[in-house]
Amino acid sequence: MKIYHFLVLLFFALGTSTASAQKGAAAREAAEFVLKKFGKEAAGETVETMTHKVAQVSTRYGDDGITAIRKVGPRAFDVIADAGDHSAGVVKLMAKHGDEAVWVVAKPKGMAIFVKYGDEGAEAVMKHKGIATSFIGQTGESGVKALNAVGPSQGRHLVNLMEDGVIVPGQKSADLLDVVGRYGDKAADFIWRNKGALVVGTALTAFLSDPEPFIEGAMSLPNMAVEQIAPQVNWTLVIVVGIFLLGAYLWVSGRIKRRSGPSEQSAGT
Repeated sequence: MKIYHFLVLLFFALGTSTASAQKGAAAREAAEFVLKKFGKEAAGETVETMTHKVAQVSTRYGDDGITAIRKVGPRAFDVIADAGDHSAGVVKLMAKHGDEAVWVVAKPKGMAIFVKYGDEGAEAVMKHKGIATSFIGQTGESGVKALNAVGPSQGRHLVNLMEDGVIVPGQKSADLLDVVGRYGDKAADFIWRNKGALVVGTALTAFLSDPEPFIEGAMSLPNMAVEQIAPQVNWTLVIVVGIFLLGAYLWVSGRIKRRSGPSEQSAGT
C-alpha cells in the first residue's frame, strides 16, 4: 500500500513538473516574441525579466494572459495592474480584441461601461467610436444592445434620433431601441425614414406592439399616422366655417356688383 501511495505521488510530481516546464517554455516563447515585436516599448527588458513577468500573468490568468500580452505588448502589464479587481475581465477582453480593448478600458468612461455592461458594453464602444460612450450613458443596456445590432451609419442615426427628440430616455419612445436591438439595421433604417410619423403617439404604439410588419413593408406607418389623425378633426366646425366664408364671399361680391351697376349706367348716358 505504501508503494502504491509512493507511485501516485511520484506520477503527480512528474505531471506537475512537466506542466510547469511547459508553462515556462510558453512564457519564454511569449517573452521572446514581445521583445522582437515591441522592441521600443520593451526597452530595458531582457528575455529573463520579460519571461518572469509573462509567467506571473500566466500563472494567475492562464492562456488568456499570454494571448493578451502577445497582442498588446508590454502595455498589457500596466493595463492589468490598473484594472484592479476587474483585471480578469480585462485580460480576457485584451486576449479577444487586443489594442481595441486597451482603447476602451484605458479611459475612465470606457472602463465604467465595461464594468457595468461587460463585453457587450466594451464591444459597442469599439464598434461606434466617438458616439457610443455618451449614448450608452443616456440609454443604458438597451442602448448597448441597439448599437451592437447596427453598423456605424445606423449608429449615427440613432444618436441623431436622440438629438431630434424622437427617442427620449425614460419615455415610451425609448422602447424603439429594444426594437433595434432585435431587428438590427433594418429597424434602425425604418425608424430613421419614418421619424416624423413616430412622434404621433398612436402610430408609435402600433409600431411597438408589432414592429415586424412595418419593418418588412407589409404595413405603412405614415398612412396609419394620417388615419389616426383624421378622426380627430372637428368636421362640423370645418363645414360651418366653410359655409360662413362662402356666404361672406357671396355677400361681398353682391355689394360690389350693386355699386358698379349705377356707375356703368351713368357712363352710358
